[in-house]
Amino acid sequence: MVDTVAFIPAKGSSQRIPAKNTRYLGKHPLVAYTIQTALQSGSFTDVYVVSDKEETLKIAEHYGAKTIGEPGVYTTEPDIVWVKHALTDIKRHGFKPEAYSIVRCTSPFKTVKDIRDAKKLWDKAHKEGYSSLRAVEKCSQHPTKMWKRQITGEITPVLLQPDGQKWHDSPYQTLPEVYIQNASIEMARSDLGDSISGSRIYGYLSTGYSGFDLNFQEDWDIAEAKIARKEFKLPRMSVSPWQI
Repeated sequence: MVDTVAFIPAKGSSQRIPAKNTRYLGKHPLVAYTIQTALQSGSFTDVYVVSDKEETLKIAEHYGAKTIGEPGVYTTEPDIVWVKHALTDIKRHGFKPEAYSIVRCTSPFKTVKDIRDAKKLWDKAHKEGYSSLRAVEKCSQHPTKMWKRQITGEITPVLLQPDGQKWHDSPYQTLPEVYIQNASIEMARSDLGDSISGSRIYGYLSTGYSGFDLNFQEDWDIAEAKIARKEFKLPRMSVSPWQI
C-alpha cells in the first residue's frame, strides 16, 4: 500500500454559500461527514483538515481529524499552494508521506467503499508509474456539442476536430465517451513539485451520487430534499454532533 495522507480543505468563508463548510447538513456540520468517512475507510495514514478558521479546526478535532492552520491559503491561488504548505507542515514533524489525497468536504455523499475502491486503484496506479488519480463521472452533455458565442452573434465550436470531422454534426452514438472530474476524491504523489496532477493521471470512475458537489444554494436545497426523501444517504457518524 502507498503511504498516503488525506487533506480536507475547509476554508472559513464561501462566496456562494456562506460558511458552507461548517453549516449543518442534517445533524452535523458539512466538514464532519468527510472527516468521518475518511477515518472509517482506514485508507490513510492520517487525516488532516486544512483551514484558515479557528472554529473549523476545533470542529475538525471534535470529529477526529488532525489540523493544519493556514491563514493565507485560501485565495485565488491554485490548490498546490495550500498543498505544499500542508506537506511542509507535516514534514516538520518528521513525516514524509509518499502521496496525499485531497478529499473535499463539499462532496459529503461519498462512502467508505468509494474511498477504499479509489485507494486500491491508486496503489496499483502508483506502482505502474501514474502521477495521480482523480474521480470522474460520465458527462451528461458532450463537449463537442458546445459553442462559443461572439458579441456579433456568431458561434464557433469549443472543440475543433483535428481530422476534419464536424463533431457537432455527428450523432451522439458516434462520439467518444467523455468524463468530467468531480470533487469527491483526488490522490497524487508528494514529489510532483508545482502540480497536483503530474503527467499521467488515472481516472477513478465514481458511481451514484458520490460526486454530488455542494457549490450553490440550489445544490444544498436539492441535497436536503433528496435526504428527506431518502434518495441520498449521509455517511454513518460515530461521533456525537458538534454543539455550537
